[in-house]
Amino acid sequence: MPHRVLLLDDSPDIHDLVRFGLLGEPLELRACEKARVGLAMATEWMPDLLLLDVDMPDIDGFEVCRRLKADKTTAGIQIVFLTGASSVSEKLRGLELGAIDYVTKPFDPVELRARVRSAIRTTELMNRLASETENLRASSQVLRLIAQDSPIEDVQKRLIEMAEREYPGSSASIVLLRHGQLEHTAPSFSPELRAAFERRLVRFTSGLCSSVASRGELFCQSMIATDPAWSYIRSEILQAGYVACWHVLISSAGGDVLGMFAMYHHQPLVAGDAAKLFFEQMASLLSIAAEHAQLTEQLEHRTQHDALTGLSNRLIFDNRLAIAIMAARAGGHSVGIVFVDVDRFKTINDTFGHLVGDMLLCQLSERLLAAVGDAGMVARLGGDEFAMVLDAVHDRVQAVRVGQRILEAFKAPLQLGDHELFVTVSIGLSLFPEDGQDIVTLQKNADVAMYRAKHGGRNAFQCFDRGMDATLSKRLEIEHALRSAIANGQLSLAYQPQVNGSGDIVAVEALLRWCHPTHGNIPPGEFIPVAEECGLIVPIGDWVIREAAAQWKRWNEMGLGHIRIAVNVSALQFACADFVDAIYSTLKSHGMPTQCMELELTESLLMKNPAETAMKLTALKSMGHTLAIDDFGTGYSSLAHLQRLPFDTLKIDRSFVMMIDSATSEASDKSDTAVIRAIVSMSKSMNKTVVAEGVETEFQRHFLTELGCDLFQGYLFAKPMRAEDIPKLLGSAMELFSGRAASSGADAKAA
Repeated sequence: MPHRVLLLDDSPDIHDLVRFGLLGEPLELRACEKARVGLAMATEWMPDLLLLDVDMPDIDGFEVCRRLKADKTTAGIQIVFLTGASSVSEKLRGLELGAIDYVTKPFDPVELRARVRSAIRTTELMNRLASETENLRASSQVLRLIAQDSPIEDVQKRLIEMAEREYPGSSASIVLLRHGQLEHTAPSFSPELRAAFERRLVRFTSGLCSSVASRGELFCQSMIATDPAWSYIRSEILQAGYVACWHVLISSAGGDVLGMFAMYHHQPLVAGDAAKLFFEQMASLLSIAAEHAQLTEQLEHRTQHDALTGLSNRLIFDNRLAIAIMAARAGGHSVGIVFVDVDRFKTINDTFGHLVGDMLLCQLSERLLAAVGDAGMVARLGGDEFAMVLDAVHDRVQAVRVGQRILEAFKAPLQLGDHELFVTVSIGLSLFPEDGQDIVTLQKNADVAMYRAKHGGRNAFQCFDRGMDATLSKRLEIEHALRSAIANGQLSLAYQPQVNGSGDIVAVEALLRWCHPTHGNIPPGEFIPVAEECGLIVPIGDWVIREAAAQWKRWNEMGLGHIRIAVNVSALQFACADFVDAIYSTLKSHGMPTQCMELELTESLLMKNPAETAMKLTALKSMGHTLAIDDFGTGYSSLAHLQRLPFDTLKIDRSFVMMIDSATSEASDKSDTAVIRAIVSMSKSMNKTVVAEGVETEFQRHFLTELGCDLFQGYLFAKPMRAEDIPKLLGSAMELFSGRAASSGADAKAA
């Protein structure tokens, strides 16, 4: 009969995750979202195990637990709490109320399955123990020790005390396989006998376990003087006065032998049924304790190591570095910090897939470990970034040798399945105490050196130098600050109007702004290239679309919903597989019609992956979006290629508009305007709308109008402004073309 498990949690997502985690387990799972209904279900259905959320909206989990344990009919239901918190006080409160374990959210399905198995086995065992002697009821204390993550040594000590209290004068011992080695615990043995066991432990244990297994029973009893299994240590045991032994195998839930529990007697005692049951219960408790300890150690290992490569993670790296610096400061020697980044890893990942990318990282880790050797430790910080603490080098020369060994390690190709790839790395080194006195400074300087190596051509090793280009340090500072800019509300959008020949505002372009709390307004030309290089442009671009849609909704509520908002789309953002679906979902959630959002894409973006680009543009066009080519004239696209793309608008780059000079009335004949003439002529031949960016003077506007430009954008008409100023501009009768030419040019240069 399958075990009954009741899940009481107010989140349907948790229900799905638990069902997935317990898929294939021999149990019947029922779920409930309300505490009151769950209490009634528990009383009626009587589950073996209750997975109980602490934070329930109507009655919290602690009160549910208290009520169940206070009722004699439901007091035997075992309870495992699910909680997002993991404080000691909260755990103790739950355990005091009668719970046997905690699972902390978000949980790993593997961990959940292991803990449910353990809890069900605990349930089975406690049901059996309930009908046994008073002494065996102390097993609940052992289970409590296990649930409280007490050291397995404490659990073994308690079980040995229980066994020796049950059989006074006899001595209990436990042999457990842990970390690949046998561990023997027998506190009542004399030091001489314990030493004799240690010398012969592997041979003796394997022989005795084989003897028990061959008989087809978990429990076995033997006379030491005559049983061949004791030949390896017979004389020492007899000399200590023991003549008989009862022993039982300790097995895992999967049937693997974990060890042996034994009781040594000074009298030739014969075990009855009660003794056999007692020993089987001892073995079950030890099995639960051993598997729980193994699970705990595995989880602890996960928190300290990278799941893919098995290398130490940032937490261990920082701890090791802190210890190394303390030792170096006391000993007066150096410590090296090395940062390694895989060159063009994203290209490899995108080209060959994530499986090959993961294989690359694993093989790369092995080569790094071999290259560093005994000189220090290797950690994976995330993605394709690795770091080393060289705490066994004592000067710069030794540290540089390690860096050179790393470069040498990647001269040979990597065999990744069917692919043979040559991979290079960029390496940066900083040294304590020359390059920094603390962890933060040393890591920052190693990072600066690594990026210097990368920007210098890759496949290079670079030591930190105080004279390094200050712009590189500034770039790193921008990247680090930019990572928290969205969450901290530092980004905003300004809006610059686009007007037609009559001066009517027909659209606005959303322009990204960043106000840093200490550095003030940072120009887009400084932070956007950094965001594109490190990949942050994708989440930033998603935020821009969400914010623009939200602003349109606010304007729509004011009766200004006719206005179109143009947003810029980066190449990385456009390349995301879910880009089209994400835009559709965002606009739908804000009630914004697709025709009210124009997407601006650069000319160079359109040249990448032509087939995929055309497919995405067609999908966006079919949804109703207006599509514009931004900064046109700066790329290398062909007319034939452009004709195949479903775009609506061409935006002439401001660099060409700036060439229109009013110094001579013959500007229309100047060669500088030849590109603009060609762009406008080509656009008109394809029936595309032409927008001129960066219009600052009345002369430029007049000249562009004569050429046939449809829309204008620039300081002549309006600066980029706050969202709240747009309604005022739309509602006023501003004379967009008068009196602005003189001041706008100066404003543009100041901006």
